[in-house]
Amino acid sequence: MKRLTIIVPLVAVAASLAACAPKLTVRPQVLSGSFGGETEDGVPIALIFTESAEAFRGQGTIGGRPAVVAGAVGWRGVGTLAREDGTAELVELSLTADGETVLLERFGAEPVPLHRTGAAPAPAPAGPFSGSYRAELDGATLAEVTLVQSGELLAGAGVVAGDPAGVAGRTTGPRAAEGVVTLLDGSQTRFDAELSADGRTLVVRGFGAPLDFTRAGAR
Repeated sequence: MKRLTIIVPLVAVAASLAACAPKLTVRPQVLSGSFGGETEDGVPIALIFTESAEAFRGQGTIGGRPAVVAGAVGWRGVGTLAREDGTAELVELSLTADGETVLLERFGAEPVPLHRTGAAPAPAPAGPFSGSYRAELDGATLAEVTLVQSGELLAGAGVVAGDPAGVAGRTTGPRAAEGVVTLLDGSQTRFDAELSADGRTLVVRGFGAPLDFTRAGAR
C-alpha cells in the first residue's frame, strides 16, 4: 500500500502576506466528526469518527451496509476496516490541515476523499460490549480501551502496552466477539473476546495469556 502524503499546516508566514490574506478557519488536526464520499464506482461511504489519545474509531455505512474502522493516528492514520460479514482489511487515512477532508486508502483501490458533512448515519442502539475497560497486572495498566457496539459491529480506541491502538470487530454470539487490534505501525493482532454474564469482565485472547479487562465502575 502506498504511503500517504499529509498536508502539514504552516507554522509561520511573512507578516505582509498575513496582513493581506483573508482570515481562514483552521480546525485542529483531530480525526473527529462526520465525513462522507463515494468510491470510484459510486459506492457511498458515510462515517462518524472519534479520536482519543492518538487512537481513533469510526462507525457508519459503506454502500448502505454497516461498517466500522479503528486504529492509531499520528500525522496519518492506519487502521482496520471491518464489516458484518467478518471481512477486515488494513486501511490508511490522512486528514487535511483544515480538518475538512479525510483521504481513505484501501489496497488495490483508488483513494476515496471523505468530506466533512453535517449529516451522519443514525447509529444503532448501543450493545452490551459498549463501555470502557482496563486490564492490569500487579497494579500496572497493561491495556485500556473504550468500545462502542453498534448492531453486530464493534469499534474502539485505546492504549495497548503504552501504544495507541484501534479495535475493530464484530460479535459472534450474545457475549462473544472477534476482531483486530491495529497499531500505528500497521501491525495487526487478531483476538477473541468473551463478556461475562454480569457485563463486568471482558476476557480477551490473542496476546499470549488471556487478558482480563474490568469495566470502568465495576467492583
